[in-house]
Amino acid sequence: MPEAETKRKRGRPKNDSPYASAARMVYRESTPRDILNKEAMQRAVSMLGTNKPNNPYIYLHSPSRIRQTILAELGRLDTAEDMRVFADTICKDKVPTGRAVAAIRAYRLGNGTPDADVLERKIRALIDDYVQRYPDTDGRFIGRALDNVRDTFDPV
Repeated sequence: MPEAETKRKRGRPKNDSPYASAARMVYRESTPRDILNKEAMQRAVSMLGTNKPNNPYIYLHSPSRIRQTILAELGRLDTAEDMRVFADTICKDKVPTGRAVAAIRAYRLGNGTPDADVLERKIRALIDDYVQRYPDTDGRFIGRALDNVRDTFDPV
């Protein structure tokens, strides 16, 4: 069974970075996921300098509140410049945690690129749902609606 030797091991890869070892020492009773999150958060804090006295990112790391989820997601970005760009926007606009994390993940994982096939499938599903609710809908009506939408995004 030579195929089994080339297969990737199940589970998360072992992480021996300095941030991870520090997180393991401080948070001994944490799960592996907690350790990864704390490591990413520590990386963001050190790269952004949010623990400094003149903290420009007070929204993310103030004495009364640390936005751990956002910091952990920022810490997963590759470069300090990317972290700063996102942190500046998040702090300036006071973006809620859910939206901030979703935006960072979309950028990090590459989900931010448009895909015409995906959009087409979503539009078709929406039209199918509409036609099921309103069976008398005809093709001309749907065509007019789609023309109006197209004109909104691409005025002639």
